[in-house]
Amino acid sequence: MIVAGLFLVAIAIFVLRLNRKLHAAVERWKEKIVQQRRAEQALRESEAKFRAIAMAAQDAIIMMDNDGNVSYWNAAAEAMFGYKASEIVGKNLHNAVTPAEYHDVQRKAFARFRLTGQGAAVGKTLELYGLRKDGTKFPVELSMSSVRLQGKWCAVGIIRDITERKKAEAGLRELNATYQTFFESNPDGMLIIDWPTGEVIRANPAFCATLGYEQEELEGIKISEVCPTEASRRLLCEFQGEVIGQKAHGKDIPLRRMDGTVIYADVNLVVAEIEQKKRIVVFCRNTTEERYLRAQLMQAQKLESIGQLAAGIAHEINTPTQYVGDNVSFLQDGFTDLNKLMSEYDNVLAEHQNGAISPELIAKIRSVAQEVDVEYLRQEIPQAIVQAMEGIERISSIVRAMKQFAHPASKEKVATDINKAVKNTVTVSRNEWKYVAEMTTELDPDLPLVECLPGEINQVLLNIIVNAAHAIGDVVGDGSNGKGKITISTRQEGGMAEVRISDTGSGIPEEIRARIFDPFFTTKEVGKGTGQGLAIARSIVVDKHGGTIDVQSEMGQGTTFVIRLPIRAKQKVDGEE
Repeated sequence: MIVAGLFLVAIAIFVLRLNRKLHAAVERWKEKIVQQRRAEQALRESEAKFRAIAMAAQDAIIMMDNDGNVSYWNAAAEAMFGYKASEIVGKNLHNAVTPAEYHDVQRKAFARFRLTGQGAAVGKTLELYGLRKDGTKFPVELSMSSVRLQGKWCAVGIIRDITERKKAEAGLRELNATYQTFFESNPDGMLIIDWPTGEVIRANPAFCATLGYEQEELEGIKISEVCPTEASRRLLCEFQGEVIGQKAHGKDIPLRRMDGTVIYADVNLVVAEIEQKKRIVVFCRNTTEERYLRAQLMQAQKLESIGQLAAGIAHEINTPTQYVGDNVSFLQDGFTDLNKLMSEYDNVLAEHQNGAISPELIAKIRSVAQEVDVEYLRQEIPQAIVQAMEGIERISSIVRAMKQFAHPASKEKVATDINKAVKNTVTVSRNEWKYVAEMTTELDPDLPLVECLPGEINQVLLNIIVNAAHAIGDVVGDGSNGKGKITISTRQEGGMAEVRISDTGSGIPEEIRARIFDPFFTTKEVGKGTGQGLAIARSIVVDKHGGTIDVQSEMGQGTTFVIRLPIRAKQKVDGEE
């Protein structure tokens, strides 16, 4: 009985232990199932993500198995090649989507790939041609990698249609060829400058010829080496070209040739991106000869203006000349009379030295003195001298004004007294306005010197004053029944010197105000105007001086021209040696 009891206890213990082991085994099996399910779920999620990404991708994603057949084909591949996934999965990839001329090379390469996972295209990005379902070839970019699945090598390719890129590249090549032709054959000079170092990257043949350099001599030098003046350095060396497309312009910019001589050019600069770097492209048109011709034309036009005013100026000089002549004639006659009286005084002196003066001689002296009217001469001769001097001064002032007005234009801008320029021009043009208008000047005595081309500013003032006189003449006729008024004022406004020329003429009709600065536009009768005066004035003020010229006009009331010039005075003063 004891033995049987012990046996039962042993069996119970064994069963209990076995139960525990079975329970532990069941728990482990359950955990393994949970983990497997989690892994399967993660795999399904990963596959779903991959498929979602692959199907949404813009590039074709294709997988080729170890037999060379398509095993995966995304939506982009369907759109690119024209095959549905259901049509092509399981078919030979190379035969379906690559041109026949690639097949021999592909077969040889694939034999190595399926064994080793290696090949000339693996891990690289290549450009080649694909073949659509309809048989058309098109350029693609292929990136290929190898992956080992279930012990076998498979290939994954990402393919991008580069048809549009190739078209763009072809267009760019054509554009570059066009640019190259334009750059090399352009008759105007062209430079490409590095920003911000200012080094010349490239110069075209026209620029090299203009400055007398060989191309290799210009490349690499600083642009400042061809800039002889502050103006050219300011434009070419200090241009802050930070924004693509930013532009700058300079007119008659001096440039130094290799032999040291200076030429002038109209310069345009633009910031451009060339070879993925910021560059400044410079266009230069040699204006040296044109500048000379312009100066000659300006001088000819100025002399023409003087010629047109010649009769009036002659009259202005003739009046004081006649005045001086009359006074000098009077002085000559007076001197003759006084000389006659002085001769009698000489006789008195001689008799006095002999010891006696006869009463007859005294009587004769009194008679001559009464005859020449000594008291009258004493009063009139000093006045005649003063009047003659005034006449001479008037003639001198006219001659000085003419000389300064007609003097050839300065080559460089110099600090100029604008008030003096106004006075000289008023003097020269006096015969144009004195019969029809009263002239009033309100000149700012504190106006600083203005950096300008004085001869050309004189031309601007003359053109506008003569126009003002003509406009008033249209209203008052010959001035016999009353005159109009011309007012000229100067003042400083910020960094600008302002000159206002107002008249009480008929005014400018609103419909033609926008055209008054156009070349050859005129409303004057034939023979009284060429339509160049205001066009020249605008060119001088705006193009050459960077200033402004505006017009304010009211019909029946008159017109005001407002000229504003940058001051920027220098040390050198017009007229100084």
